[in-house]
Amino acid sequence: MKTLPSIILILAAISVVLSCKKDDIDVYKMEDSAVSFVSTTNSFSLRGLTEALDTLRVPLELVGPVADYDRPVSVLIKDHERNTAKENADFRIIEAVVKAGAMSGYILVEVKKLQVNVDELVTTLQIQPNEYFRKGYSGFDATIVSWSETYARPAQEKVWRAWYNFFCHGYSRNLHSVLITVFGEEIETYSQQKPTEEEAAQGVVLQTITFWYAASRTLREYVANYDKEHPDAPLMHSDDYEAYSNYTVAVGNGTKPDEIPTIYETLLVY
Repeated sequence: MKTLPSIILILAAISVVLSCKKDDIDVYKMEDSAVSFVSTTNSFSLRGLTEALDTLRVPLELVGPVADYDRPVSVLIKDHERNTAKENADFRIIEAVVKAGAMSGYILVEVKKLQVNVDELVTTLQIQPNEYFRKGYSGFDATIVSWSETYARPAQEKVWRAWYNFFCHGYSRNLHSVLITVFGEEIETYSQQKPTEEEAAQGVVLQTITFWYAASRTLREYVANYDKEHPDAPLMHSDDYEAYSNYTVAVGNGTKPDEIPTIYETLLVY
C-alpha cells in the first residue's frame, strides 16, 4: 500500500510533466496573425436589384488571436484571364477589415448595377501581407469574385444551411429556379435558425422546423410530378452543379459529378 508521502511525490511528478507539456503547446502570437479567403471563388447574384449600387461581402478567415481593435486587410486587384470588371468603373473596394473581437472578416465590394448588355462581371482579389497580417494559407490568398443577374447560392450562411439541411446537399442554378417556382422569392430569405440583428436587417427570416420538413416534402412532390408528366425531359441540375460534404464548404470547393444528375435523385427525403 502506497504511503501518503509516496502519493504526494507521484502527484508532484505528474504535475511537472503536465506543466512541461503545456509549455510545449504552440500558441499564436498577435504578430503571427494571418487572413485567408474562405473560398477561391465567390459568386453573387444581383437579380432583382433596383438600386444603382450593391455591396458584396467577400468573407475572410482569421488565423491567430482576436484583437481588441480593428485590423485593416491589404488587398489588391490581381491580373487574371477571367477579369472583365474595371476597378472604379464597375466596382470599388470600400472596406477590408477584421473587426475588433471578431474571428473572421469581410471585404466589402461596392458594385454597379449591370448594364443591359452585360451578363456577368469578374474580378480577382489578392490579400497582401501588412503590419497586421502575414501571408495566409497557400492557395487561399486570392479569390475570383463574380456578380451577375443569374441565380447564385445564397450568400447568407443561415439561408444556405437550411437549403442544405432540407432540400439538397448540392446547388445549381436550375435547382434555385425550381425553388423560386415552388416557394416564391421569399425562400431566399428563410432560415431554420434565429438570425442575428445584422442578418435580420438584411432580410433573413426565421421559419419553424415544421415549415422546413413540410417544404422538403412539397419540393420533392413537385419535382416527382413534373418528371412524371415529362418523362423525356425531367428536371435536371445545370452544369454549375456541385455536391457538398458539409454546408460550410464554400462555392467552388464542392464535388463536380461526371454526369449532371436529375434534381429528383439529389433531393433529401423527409
